[in-house]
Amino acid sequence: MWFSLTITTTCFIGYRPDAPPALAPPGKSNTVYSEPAEMNSLSNAFPRPVSDLNSLGPNVVVDAAGGNFFEHLDFHLDYAPFRERAVREAVITAINRPRIVAQAYLGKSSVLDAPVPPTVWFSLQNPDFAANYPATAAKWQLPIYKYDPDKANRILDTAGWLRGPDGVRAKGGIRLEFELAATQGAPLREISTRLIQQDLKAIGLQANLKYYSSDEYFGFNGAIDREQCQLCEFAWAVGPEGGFDVWQSQNIPRAAAPDGSNLLHYANTKFDEAVDLFYTEVSRTTRSEYAAQAQVTLMQDIALIPLFPRRAVVARNTSVRNYKPDFGGDMWWCAAGWYIDR
Repeated sequence: MWFSLTITTTCFIGYRPDAPPALAPPGKSNTVYSEPAEMNSLSNAFPRPVSDLNSLGPNVVVDAAGGNFFEHLDFHLDYAPFRERAVREAVITAINRPRIVAQAYLGKSSVLDAPVPPTVWFSLQNPDFAANYPATAAKWQLPIYKYDPDKANRILDTAGWLRGPDGVRAKGGIRLEFELAATQGAPLREISTRLIQQDLKAIGLQANLKYYSSDEYFGFNGAIDREQCQLCEFAWAVGPEGGFDVWQSQNIPRAAAPDGSNLLHYANTKFDEAVDLFYTEVSRTTRSEYAAQAQVTLMQDIALIPLFPRRAVVARNTSVRNYKPDFGGDMWWCAAGWYIDR
């Protein structure tokens, strides 16, 4: 993940956060001043990987804003080993998601157990969900898959996936070797996929890393569509009115509808019914019930592995007051309210 170290003013003049403003008028100003030489570009000035957050200096503060995007791994369910729930449970149990958050995001996000980010009203991990819908929260509990590589090994042993001479598990002549893919040019995903690869190797799974352009990855007859990648990392956005349709069986791409959005071919009639009712009901209380059922069903099936909510990370000089982070990355949306207290 990359973030910008430029804060831009109402007239689009930016400065490096670890450099003091060149000018500061007395009192409170709604403009931040800078020497033009400090400018690089408005959209991507002084880019650094998130791994550099701890080395920005004592005068820099890092803000993180959450949105409705979340990062996750999806199983391509046309790949025969991933049709076994035991294999999917072993994979989610073997991945050290707290380590991914700590190393890829330096703790600026959190582990996600639901297929909906906590900023969305119907997420079972929304901090207000239990208070707003207590009966639903009591009835529908998310299964929690904690990091436990010993348990993952036992699951695979019991399911008959045994290690070969090279340490890779196999059953019935099928090796647990597959492609783990993500989009290229995304440092955050490069970090997370390498950590995932290490975790899976520890339990006898060979995950071969591959990175694609967005068109190659998501496009018609792309890497996901043609099952080139079997374990695929990317992000989804979930809006306040839903986002479950990407897992409904009616949206699996077929000859008659090749542009279907369910690229990983998940299918569960109970899930489909709950989502249909969620979309057609009006009452939020009633809708919360169907949304909760859909989330629990997805996670009982382990149709995907939620990783973490995506957060926009922005570094700024501590002298800038009244700055408000925005997940969309529009750093100057509130620039009229900035001031420097000197």
